[in-house]
Amino acid sequence: MSAEDIIEELKSEGKKTLNSINSECQQKLKDMEEKYSALQNEMRSKSERSLSDRLTRMEVTFKDEIKIGSKNVFLTMTKELISEYWERVFDLKEKVRKDKRYKEYLEDSVKHAQQVLGKKIIIYGSPADKKILDSIEGDFKFLPTEKDDLGIVITSHDNSRSLNMSLSSVIDEQHEDIEVDLLKRLGAT
Repeated sequence: MSAEDIIEELKSEGKKTLNSINSECQQKLKDMEEKYSALQNEMRSKSERSLSDRLTRMEVTFKDEIKIGSKNVFLTMTKELISEYWERVFDLKEKVRKDKRYKEYLEDSVKHAQQVLGKKIIIYGSPADKKILDSIEGDFKFLPTEKDDLGIVITSHDNSRSLNMSLSSVIDEQHEDIEVDLLKRLGAT
């Protein structure tokens, strides 16, 4: 074998080796591209899931905040309505005094007080109620108060015992029940 044949054979072997190395490199490059593409897809999928989870959590948070906000607004409005209700109740004094049921209430209060406190009683009330009380039979003394409240406060003749039959007292006693009833009517419960 001549030198030229040896060189030719080395070139041929070199080309085969280069082709083999090139082929291996091409395959490794293709494998790396596939792995990169798969990794990229996996990362995109995880990112989309993560984003979707975050958006879902944000949506739930926003809905909760909206619910809380609307409940707060509703409660504030309800409190304002109840407050306005009580103001209107007290603003109706003159109308209530003209109603025959108010005179009946005062008569019943006097009769009840005489049963509990004795026949001789002292009645404290608004000067506006004097005319109504003067028309009621019974052994009592009327003393006007400075407060223009509906209803009366009744004491025994010696002031040792008393009954508070004023509207503010009745409201204080039944305030919670009345407000619960109002809340039910407003749909708050």
